[in-house]
Amino acid sequence: MGWWSYSDRRTVEECKSITTKFLNGHSYFDGGIRRGSMNWSRNGEQTGDINFVVSTAKGDEFIRFRYTVTDRYSGEKTEVDYKARLDSTPCHFGGRR
Repeated sequence: MGWWSYSDRRTVEECKSITTKFLNGHSYFDGGIRRGSMNWSRNGEQTGDINFVVSTAKGDEFIRFRYTVTDRYSGEKTEVDYKARLDSTPCHFGGRR
């Protein structure tokens, strides 16, 4: 007998992500304010995009995301503007995490 889910919620694994590894590898944490964007596509058609700002100015460290969410059923669009504080800690053998 198979398992059937009645929920149409997405799982975390299905969501797109921007990692600190990606941001660090592209020098977004090297100081000051850096802006960027990413987009995703499937079969050549764009399926999503996001704009972000990373600030590592002393005392004002944050990352801010801006994107639009479209409801699957109604097609209603909602603008999202999310800002999160960034923090770092020193590592025992030098550098920061």
